[in-house]
Amino acid sequence: MKPLLILASSSRYRRELLDRLCLPYESISPDVDESAQPGETPRETALRLAELKARAVWNQHPGSVVIGSDQTADQHGGRAIARRAARQTPYPRKCGEAAQRHAG
Repeated sequence: MKPLLILASSSRYRRELLDRLCLPYESISPDVDESAQPGETPRETALRLAELKARAVWNQHPGSVVIGSDQTADQHGGRAIARRAARQTPYPRKCGEAAQRHAG
């Protein structure tokens, strides 16, 4: 029996990307605290949360192949954009401001 492929995310955008592969999979929303840790860079937050989500789902479905993912954004070299704002606004918040996205 092939291991079950699971997307550890409720993101419709991530489901759309995985749909392009035409592989059977299940999408499960992991129940994890998505808060950044003190002193953590946006990049570190994205990487930690991607792994945390994958592990949370894998613990419920051991033996499965689990894909965890997360995304954060920052402005001015490290100042994180609030997670809700980063999800809702695909472009820099003010004209002329650069934003960098980090995916894990």
